[in-house]
This record gives sequence, structure tokens and C-alpha cells, in this order.
Amino acid sequence: MGARHIPKQIYAGMTDYVKVLTQGDFDSDAGTCNIGSELVSLEDLEVELDFPYPPKHNVTKSSDFEIYMGTYEFPLNHTPTLVAEAEDFRRGTARIYKEMDETTYFINLRWPSPVWSTGEMSFAAHFSLDQETPALPSTIRKHNTAGWNQYWNEGDFVDLTESSNPAAAELQRRTILTQYHMGFNSAATGQPPQESDLVYNGWWGRFHLEMAVWHCTHWSTWGRQQYSDNIFPPVYETLMPTTVARTQNMGWEGARCTTGHYDLGPPTKDVTESSGPLHTKNLAYKIAYWRWGLDTDASGRLEDVRRDWEAYKDEQMRGWARLVLAINAAPVGHQMNNEYWTFDDAGYAYRSGPSPSPPPYFPGAASFLYAIGYMAVGWDGSEGHAPGFPKDGSWVVKHQGVLKAL
Repeated sequence: MGARHIPKQIYAGMTDYVKVLTQGDFDSDAGTCNIGSELVSLEDLEVELDFPYPPKHNVTKSSDFEIYMGTYEFPLNHTPTLVAEAEDFRRGTARIYKEMDETTYFINLRWPSPVWSTGEMSFAAHFSLDQETPALPSTIRKHNTAGWNQYWNEGDFVDLTESSNPAAAELQRRTILTQYHMGFNSAATGQPPQESDLVYNGWWGRFHLEMAVWHCTHWSTWGRQQYSDNIFPPVYETLMPTTVARTQNMGWEGARCTTGHYDLGPPTKDVTESSGPLHTKNLAYKIAYWRWGLDTDASGRLEDVRRDWEAYKDEQMRGWARLVLAINAAPVGHQMNNEYWTFDDAGYAYRSGPSPSPPPYFPGAASFLYAIGYMAVGWDGSEGHAPGFPKDGSWVVKHQGVLKAL
């Protein structure tokens, strides 16, 4: 998604530079790579494609993080085969057929003729289950530029640049980079993205439905509702047939989903024990006692906030737990320590806890974005400007378009 300058030693005393620009296509599973260097003009530079084997899932030590991105130690476990005729090469196209265990797919390649005079060459690589011809690199670059312009112009923003607090610059950096990462990693269609999105094959490529709220709610509060609509309700429509079948196996009709309402019983007995327990529900005394229990539990939240750091130790805390604490602490007057959670230099959030993983952990990054909007704009019932930021004079918070959270 950006440019990289790579020094290459040609011979003693002389160093040339290689400029590499990579861009993804907003309209297909394709990317393009543009390479500029005097080495291209000298025909002293070529592109080599190498494919790793999928990463291991269990991480027990820091050295496992490298394997998480894929490993080149098992070349016999997967086979790439070049599929191209002489005419394909003349047209600047080729395909690589990959067999990996029981999975097969194609990497479709396309390239224009190198411009030797300017020292530039480029190619496009397209992932698909079938043989296809990808768009030209120049076309993908146009799609990329237009797509990012639309993305940044349609969304909302929180501006902390006038703040004097030492943490403001880092918080602003995380806010911008997280929107960027969400844009090309988490804008899924049909189902929620997996927790590591497109970066690596975390959790065997599966999404976690219990993380969908943390991973996707920011689309709605930050002015990009269409990305949420691409996921919900399509994922529930896909799951509905199996949900109905599972519910029927439990002896009920329809689909079993949460409704926001709860029936107390059956089975339950009234005071006189004269009614049938299998047909009795929502008794007045039971409802009153239930309400008392909920109110009593809620009244303990203030005290619980004071004990949070006793119960939630860093080694036990998952990547999204800090945001849960933050958005629950702010309404009762406790602003959280925004520097407590670690992000790497590329803006990726770490996932800690008993079984940590390398960055990125996108449900955490996405919930961070939701929390920033929560603190800047407020929540249902909040009052005043930027209610989640400390009122110590060091924070100047501006926002445009971000919606108040629930």
C-alpha cells in the first residue's frame, strides 16, 4: 500500500535504489507492484515469487510469531505449477496453479512490457479459484486511488491535533492508522472478517461471531454504515437454515435468537404451589425479586471499577478487554489510561492474555476506534463535550460526523 526504497549493492563503491510501490484493487482480490530502478534499465533486476505454507496456530513463544506469517520450511507440502503457453507470455499473462493439501487455487499474473528507458516495470497478481485475467497494473492503480479518496471522504473524523497532552499525538496516530487498516482489511462482504483479517491465517481463517460487535460496530458510528450493511444481515441470512434446524432439534419452532425480553419460567411455582410449574411464568413476586437482584448488582458497578485492576491483570486481559473497561468506566467518571494498551509502529494492536498472538488483532483495533468515538462524542445519556476525555485542560477534541454510541 506504500513505497519502499531498497538499496542494492552492484559493486564496491556504488549503490543503487529500488523503489517499490504496491497497491491493492478495491474491485477484486488483486494487487499490483510497480518497480522503479536503474537496475531495470540494465536488465539486472527480476521478480521472484515464493509462496509460504500456511502458518501454525498455536503460539507458545515469541519465535513462533515469525511462523505465524507463513513458513518456507515445507516446500513438499504444497506445489505451484506454472500454467502458460508461449502466446500467453507474448500477451504478458500467466497463471500459477497452487495445490496445498486439499485446497487448490490460481494466482493470475499480468504485466505490461517494461519501460526500459525510465527503468520501470510492473505486474498484477490476482487470487481466484478459477483461471482469470486480472486488470492491468495501471487500471488497479486508478481503482486504488479512487477507492481511497472515496473512503476518506465518506467517513467521519476525530481531531486531537490541538491537544497539549503528551499522549495526544500517539492517540491521533492510532486513530488514523486504525481507520486505514479497517478500510483494506475489515471491509468484508457476507460475513464478519476473521480476527487477523487479511494479514495472516489466524484461527484457521474463521471469523468469531461473538467478536462481530467489537469488530464491526465502528462502521456505523464513524459514518460508513454501508460496510456494516455488507455484513449484517447477510451473515444471519446465511446462518438461518442451520439455526432453524438446530432449534428444532431442541424442541422449539423457528430460530432461537435473543429478543431483549426474558420470561421467568416455566418451570416455576407460585406461593401457594397450586399451579402447574410447567405452565406458570412471569409471577409478580418473582419479577419484583428479579428486578431487585439486577438493581443490586448494578449498584455495585462503582465499587467494581475501583477493583478492576485487581481482577483484570494484564496477563489475563484479551485484546478487546481494555476497551470494555474503558467504555464502562467513562460513564462513571473514570477515564482510562490510553497509553496502557500496546500498538506497534505500524498501528497494529496486540492481543495479550493467556495465549497471546502477534499483531494485528483487529477486533481490538476496531473496538479502539469505537471507543475513541465513544469518548469524543459520548454515549446514550452523556452530557457535555467529549465526555470521555479528562477535563484537565490538556485535551482539545474536535469531531465531525461521528455518532453518539449506545
